[in-house]
Amino acid sequence: MHEPRLTRRQLLRGLGAMSALSLTGCLEVDPRHRLWPVLTAFEAWNRWLLDRQGGRLVKTFPPSAISREFKINSLNLPPDYATGESSGWKDWRLSVEGLVRRPGSFSLAEVMSWPAVEQITRLDCVEGWSAIARWTGIRLSSLLERVGVLPGARYVLCFAADLDDAGVPFYGSLDLSAAMHPQTLLAYGFNGQTPLPLDHGAPLRLLLPTQLGYKSTKFIHRLAVVPSLAAVAGGKGGYWEDQGYEWYAGL
Repeated sequence: MHEPRLTRRQLLRGLGAMSALSLTGCLEVDPRHRLWPVLTAFEAWNRWLLDRQGGRLVKTFPPSAISREFKINSLNLPPDYATGESSGWKDWRLSVEGLVRRPGSFSLAEVMSWPAVEQITRLDCVEGWSAIARWTGIRLSSLLERVGVLPGARYVLCFAADLDDAGVPFYGSLDLSAAMHPQTLLAYGFNGQTPLPLDHGAPLRLLLPTQLGYKSTKFIHRLAVVPSLAAVAGGKGGYWEDQGYEWYAGL
């Protein structure tokens, strides 16, 4: 009997799993190790194939599949941030700047007045757990079309309000291809709760279900469309990436 042949998707999942294991320390591969260039090459090849396909859609689920428990990470917010929830976020603004024709600052009410999208998707955490939830929000592509992206733009930076234990703010980024993906949302609702609960990144978070959960930046208050990531913080495109995680964390 012949051995079954691996499909391209099975191969990509295997290579993606190797990359994810290297992130979590399961393979304990130091960047100086001879295996590191191989893993990096696999990741680049994975991304190239997915880009060639125009960005695949992840699976969506029926309401019956929504997880009863959705884990959250510890929160470390500025002292005045939690008061926004009790006021209905009336003073909160989303700033959009950088390489856009019409930079602006938008209230939560304005964001919620734009055409809404609901999707039930799974978030896969680099720690090894997954959970399914119903998210409500707007497509990031809709916001970018509203403000008008200028030539030379390559990335969208997402700045968060939460801080690490040393007081360093979190941030993340994605390229324009991922930003324009139809399942990439700026979410303001979770399982029917609107506005978004504080535990899940209120009042607005990125939802990027095509990549691992650490790419779905919470507590977003500012977006910047930029040509390069080099000049921001550690230059790797995100708080976790500055700590050694992969910038592209595709599933």
